Amino acid sequence: MTLKPQGFRGPRSGPSEKLGGLLLTGNKYERLTCVLGMPFVLNGIVLTGSRVAFVAILCAGAVLALMKPMYYRQSFYTLAALGFVLFAILASQTFWQRMGTIAAAQWKMMLRYPFGSGHRGTAVLNP
Repeated sequence: MTLKPQGFRGPRSGPSEKLGGLLLTGNKYERLTCVLGMPFVLNGIVLTGSRVAFVAILCAGAVLALMKPMYYRQSFYTLAALGFVLFAILASQTFWQRMGTIAAAQWKMMLRYPFGSGHRGTAVLNP
């Protein structure tokens, strides 16, 4: 049985995480496809301004950094640097301002309501 979030309409960060994994372990055609597809996935995240997808990318990158085999160390750091540069080129000032709201408002809400604030809690507590 799989659980699917009903009503979730935001962008999914799953493709970028899968592309990152294939980039390390795939054959040369899969790697080439991933390199060519990654700018489109990152651009989609930037254009939608999704904070959820941004946090998911950060978490997936941290997991990949911790769990990568030693054999892929050099290629991982090279591709991670390429991804950071590409993301910095694609992201606008408006995107970074939107991501800044994660640290400000959401952190305060998490400390005040550690078990969450329910459906539409952010809209009520942080208008």
